[in-house]
Amino acid sequence: KKRALKKMPLYPSSSLNKYKRSELTYEDIFREMRNGDSLAEELVLETAKYIGCGIVNIVNGYNPKMILLSDIMTMGGEKMLDEIRRTVKKRILPDLYDNLTICYSDRSCDAVLKGAAAVATDHIFHNPGNFFDFP
Repeated sequence: KKRALKKMPLYPSSSLNKYKRSELTYEDIFREMRNGDSLAEELVLETAKYIGCGIVNIVNGYNPKMILLSDIMTMGGEKMLDEIRRTVKKRILPDLYDNLTICYSDRSCDAVLKGAAAVATDHIFHNPGNFFDFP
């Protein structure tokens, strides 16, 4: 949002300028991108590159098979997701990228809770002696 507020005066024809500066939301930026606003698209794609760089760090550290993006990020649509994937692909080994899925989660589930449960379950199955006394 700060980048949007800084750039808005440089784009007087941007539809983002119709919003009160103090009331501009991420949803507004995503909506205007979908409506074809060039500043909004620039902001979303720039954000996607930063997210992609963050994902590169996660992949290099943990080598997950899947990265799920959820909540407000899903409003970025395919343009955002494609830019995230392009950024990741440029910055990791091809074998890592070929075994990685980056997608949006459906909003009907709590991905954070499911992810935490999966980590806990995995830890218990790999270290059962830490959690159960066996005779």
